[in-house]
Amino acid sequence: MRSTELGLFITSLKHAAASREIVNVSNKVLSLSTDMSCLMVFGNKLMKSSDDHKGFQDVVHEGMKLGAIFNIADYIPYIGLLDVQGLGKRMKDVRKVFDELFEKIIDEHVKVFDKDNQKDFVDVMLAFMDEKDTDFFIDRSNIKAIILVSNMLLLLREFGLSKYESLFLF
Repeated sequence: MRSTELGLFITSLKHAAASREIVNVSNKVLSLSTDMSCLMVFGNKLMKSSDDHKGFQDVVHEGMKLGAIFNIADYIPYIGLLDVQGLGKRMKDVRKVFDELFEKIIDEHVKVFDKDNQKDFVDVMLAFMDEKDTDFFIDRSNIKAIILVSNMLLLLREFGLSKYESLFLF
């Protein structure tokens, strides 16, 4: 997986050099790193935008912004019912996109799941879900939560904390 992604990365740099394009190498390396992380966790690249839903990166960025923004309802709970800032609706929209995306990922993995041939993190979690002899119970909602947390940690590692510190300064 790594050699394939690195090969694609080098090929894209060669094409850019041949056509004399200006390349932001930092963005290219960041994209390579996040693509490889998504391949390890999900088995595919989710960071690209698509027609049917917002790009995963856009949704994560929106979620991080919503987590960092000042919410008056945190200090005056009764105002939360009115949602005067509109944050409640935005948070529900982000949650819905995450939920649909993670459901799609789990469904794709369930279709081709082979307990003996686990390829990525989601496959490992599905294997835990099927185990009956464990002291703990894992269901789809647990898997979605674990995927979300693991991706937040991966993204913080990939983008660096300084990228998200800038969210507090908008």
